[in-house]
Amino acid sequence: MSVSRQGIPAYIVAVTVVILVTLGVAFLVLLNIIAPILSIPVSLVPISVYMTFVGFKEPKGGDITPNYAYLLAWAGVLLAVGSAWLVFIVSQNIVVAIMDILIVALVYVYLNWAKSRKT
Repeated sequence: MSVSRQGIPAYIVAVTVVILVTLGVAFLVLLNIIAPILSIPVSLVPISVYMTFVGFKEPKGGDITPNYAYLLAWAGVLLAVGSAWLVFIVSQNIVVAIMDILIVALVYVYLNWAKSRKT
């Protein structure tokens, strides 16, 4: 009789990453290393990077809209919001923040295209 060993389910890893990022950002705010207004974008950026890696690991499926497309879309939205927030706080220029959002959107469109063409 052999025992098959399976890895940790993906949802457990995802929840763990979100909790660890939240605790890390809370610790940084508590130590006054970052301002409280920066806590949201500083937590959104690592979570979006993690979701991007998960999206690329997701296999291509036969669905009309595969799972990786949802993951990459949400990763793009989170990264666009987080980075635009940071850019707006630093530059105080709405045009630069909008340009940042458009650049992130373009990058994620190409990432989704690259993933869809991968065999």
